[in-house]
Amino acid sequence: MDLEKTRNIVVANMPFRSGFMFIHGAKFYETDHYILTRYDLQAVPYIRYNEEGTIFTQKNKGFISVKTVGELIAAEALGVPTTGYSDASRKRVMELSCVIIGG
Repeated sequence: MDLEKTRNIVVANMPFRSGFMFIHGAKFYETDHYILTRYDLQAVPYIRYNEEGTIFTQKNKGFISVKTVGELIAAEALGVPTTGYSDASRKRVMELSCVIIGG
């Protein structure tokens, strides 16, 4: 899997509201042997609460450990993006284009 596909899957599975997590939430590193995605808790500390859930909401619980990792494994094993990835990407593009046009 290449860096672009990895980045698209990670970003498509992020909870989206204001776009701050989308822009600053993950850093990507590529070497000859692996691709590393690092979620930046210094810049976006609420990633942890979204991933683990709170007593107030469980809406985004598991967005990294279940959704993102599952999509990455499926994309690598099948060689093509899974349905959830393509739906999330399409939704994300629609939300971003609305923000850009409306802003």
